[in-house]
Amino acid sequence: SLDIRVDRRSPTSHGNGVNTGIAFRVQDYSNYCYLAASSPNLDGTGSTGVIGHKIANVNTFVSGLIALPASWTTLRVITKPDGTLECYADATLFYSTPLAQFASQTGAGLFTETFGQALSNRWDNFTVFAAP
Repeated sequence: SLDIRVDRRSPTSHGNGVNTGIAFRVQDYSNYCYLAASSPNLDGTGSTGVIGHKIANVNTFVSGLIALPASWTTLRVITKPDGTLECYADATLFYSTPLAQFASQTGAGLFTETFGQALSNRWDNFTVFAAP
């Protein structure tokens, strides 16, 4: 069981800090699960999240777009040995599902959905803990 967290920097008028993401259950570059969040508004509102996985570098969305709280800082995923995922924005649980893909993998990292998001992605305080 892992508790993986990342803080996003506050969005700015330059478009910084609107996207962030976590890769988890990482087996290698082409095989992993992820949680990605973005905000269409520069004030950080209107955020949505999506959960997915890549198997042999083929992307599959596990969820559709999920509305996140109006304002949040910390994106968090808790993985459990039975395959369950819990996804949080700050203290708000916004998605929970059983997901068997790569359940035994313990790799984790930062995630970006696409190339060219260097300014919109901003992360701080990436941490990985053993989940209780």
